[in-house]
Amino acid sequence: MNPEVHHYTLVAYVHDEDGTLNRMLSVLRRNRVTLDSFSAASAEEPGYARLTASIRGDEAIITRCVRQIEKLVCVVWCTFSGGGKNVARELALVELKQSPSDLFPIFPISEIHHVRVAQETTESITLEIAAHPYHMDELLSKLEGYGIRRVARTGVIALPLENA
Repeated sequence: MNPEVHHYTLVAYVHDEDGTLNRMLSVLRRNRVTLDSFSAASAEEPGYARLTASIRGDEAIITRCVRQIEKLVCVVWCTFSGGGKNVARELALVELKQSPSDLFPIFPISEIHHVRVAQETTESITLEIAAHPYHMDELLSKLEGYGIRRVARTGVIALPLENA
């Protein structure tokens, strides 16, 4: 019987030093966890970074990965969550083929999803979208009818909820 695969968000707070990223990814790779996206950035304290990974796998395997990651010298703490136990967002830049004057029907969609215009030309418009990953996929499917030329997505970033 195959274990059930779910989506999780793994967040680690680490010392910002050479090799940290490689060591963390090696743990995920050794345990055959599917990595959907990965983001690394400086944290609020100098010398530290926050690493966020959107991953798929069995909960028991993910739990084992977190325990192994926590044992790494460079890691201050590591946690994972699924099902709304964090505040998660993804940023996307979406270039549409149509000119801004042809996009009047998109404005109700953009207000609901907090879309903003990043750049306009006579032939295209580039939108900036910051949304929960589920809503991002939903919005991109709605925008397909407007002629998506290019999409650049950052991947998920997240902060675990303190009371979860």
